[in-house]
Parts: sequence; C-alpha cells; structure tokens
Amino acid sequence: MVRVEACRVGDVYTQLGQSVHIDTVDTSAVHILHGFTLVDTQDVPFLYQYRWNIYKHRRTAYVRHCGKYYYGKCLFNRVNIVLHRLLTGQPDCQIDHKNRVGWDNRRSNLRHALPENNARNLYRPISKAKFHSIFKGVTFDSKKSLYRARIWIDGKNKGLGRFKDEREAAKAYDRAAIEYFGEFAAINFGNLNLGS
Repeated sequence: MVRVEACRVGDVYTQLGQSVHIDTVDTSAVHILHGFTLVDTQDVPFLYQYRWNIYKHRRTAYVRHCGKYYYGKCLFNRVNIVLHRLLTGQPDCQIDHKNRVGWDNRRSNLRHALPENNARNLYRPISKAKFHSIFKGVTFDSKKSLYRARIWIDGKNKGLGRFKDEREAAKAYDRAAIEYFGEFAAINFGNLNLGS
C-alpha cells in the first residue's frame, strides 16, 4: 500500500543525494517500494493502479512498474514501465526531467524530448581521469597549464578556448551549451550571469 504525503511550498525532499525544493502547490510525495516520488496531486489516483518501485540508474533514480499495464483498452506486456512516460500519455516516447531528478514526476518537470536533446540534459560524466575538472565541458591541459573548455555538437568536439581559471572555462561551456542546446542545456552554474 502506498502512503501519500501532501507537500508544502518551501519543503525540501532528498533521496539518493538529490534534492528537490517544492515551489508549487498541489504536489504530493508518494512513498513506494525503496523510496518515494513527487507527483502532482491530481496524478495520485493513477499511482494506485500499479505497484511502483524506485530503481537507481546512473546518477538518479526512476519510478517504474514491472509487469502488465493497460493503456486505454489495450493490454501491454512490458517488463519495465516508467512513471514519467505513463503520466505524459506517451509510453514509448523520450521524456526529459528538466531538473535531472528522475523521481520528480511533477508534470511541470516533464517535457517531450528527442533522444539527442534528452542526452544533452545530463550531468558531467563520472571520470577518474587525472586531468578532469569538476565542471562539465572542462579539462586541464597539463602541457599548457590551462583549463580547456570543449563541447560536443552533432558528434564533433568543438574547442571553446583555454583559460587560466577553471570557473571561466566552465562559464564558456555554459554559454555555448545555452547557444547550441537551448532549454535542454545542462549547465554548470544554473541561472548565474554568464556575461564576460
């Protein structure tokens, strides 16, 4: 049996190292197997139809149902059905979580995405490389003792310059990501002013 908790604006929910600040009314936290999910209050009755659980995937966790489900009058026998695809009514489409938190399934956090756009809204890859930065799109060039900013566009690596300061290189990446990827850009500094 799932347990439902009404969320208040200003509440903070944390799970698996990711935090979400509640900024809208009519949000509910639904406690399921191995954790919880955030959904719009209007979607809570839908969650009672299936048995949900949290599963960890890369740096986040998603909510899924294993087994059969009905979509309209059709019965589907799929092994894993993820909640965010069912809430949008598109069980076979790519759905992106704007805030990169897979267990935040509020409709305001979900958007349709092409596979390449969905891939752009990712965290910096985990790397144990000696010259990797803490920022996405930045590496350290040990030969020149400078930080190098780069971005991948359509399968090609584009250099954005070398910088003395790691944060300046990260800002250069952020500017390019916003220019090329728009709303799907995963940037290092959020809404920070990126002016020169």
